[in-house]
Formats: sequence, structure tokens, C-alpha cells
Amino acid sequence: ARVTRDSSRQNNWGQRTSAINGPFGLAISLGNAIVVQTLAAIVLFYLRTKLTSPPVNST
Repeated sequence: ARVTRDSSRQNNWGQRTSAINGPFGLAISLGNAIVVQTLAAIVLFYLRTKLTSPPVNST
């Protein structure tokens, strides 16, 4: 009886984790992509302003 209960519990838990990981996995992957894009944009913007700032500051 214990073995069958344990296996059924594991199956139910696996279904729950898969159902939770579905949307959360997509959200996490999208969030990571957005974070990477924003970081890249910030770095590019910072490099551009740093390269073009000396003449602007001199004026």
C-alpha cells in the first residue's frame, strides 16, 4: 500500500511541478531575454555617451 501511495504522490507532484514550470519557465526565459537586452542596450548607451561625452563636456 505504501509503495502505491508513494508512486501516486510522485506522479501528482510531477504533474504539479510541470504545470507550474510551464508558465514560470516561459516567464523566466522571457525575463532573462529582456534583462539581457536591456543590459546590452544600457552598455551600448553608456559606451556611446562615454565616447561622445568629452567634446560635449568641453563646450
